[in-house]
Amino acid sequence: MDPLCGARLQVIRTLNTKILFCVKNAEALQILYDFCEKHNMRYIKSNANFTFFETGMDSKEVNARILKHGILIGRPFPPKLDWMRISTARPEDMQFFVEAYEKEFFS
Repeated sequence: MDPLCGARLQVIRTLNTKILFCVKNAEALQILYDFCEKHNMRYIKSNANFTFFETGMDSKEVNARILKHGILIGRPFPPKLDWMRISTARPEDMQFFVEAYEKEFFS
């Protein structure tokens, strides 16, 4: 095989992987946005693999309660101690987070 052809194939594979990541990340973020909108929670739209949302309570309390479901959320971000940073994962993981959060805080 022509070395340039092999290099081009590798570039295409890399680009496909990055595109798939971006698509899945966008799906995961949309799950979080839909959750926040459903519960009238403010959030920040993101182009990264995380976002912030307003919990309405101290982030330490949120962390302690959601940890019971096996979920670890990011550290507090003073002075916005009632906002949480959450990193995205696979869409099915974000759906699990949403369901656990709803059980813990909205039922």
